[in-house]
Amino acid sequence: SLAGKGDPGAKVLALIGVEPIGEATVGPDGAWAINGVAKATGSLRIEMKDADGKEKDRIDLPFTVASASTAV
Repeated sequence: SLAGKGDPGAKVLALIGVEPIGEATVGPDGAWAINGVAKATGSLRIEMKDADGKEKDRIDLPFTVASASTAV
């Protein structure tokens, strides 16, 4: 799974390359999580957007998921 913190109500989108792999909404406690990330290798991008859909933050990282339960 992927998890992080953000502004409550913000939308989080995770992509490997240009393919979306999951999305979440930041909860009232500021936490978000995307579960069930499938086996993948590539550039992981996490985008956070405000309620109007405007990008607030973004990070790109090299990423490998060896299996659904083991992240490297």
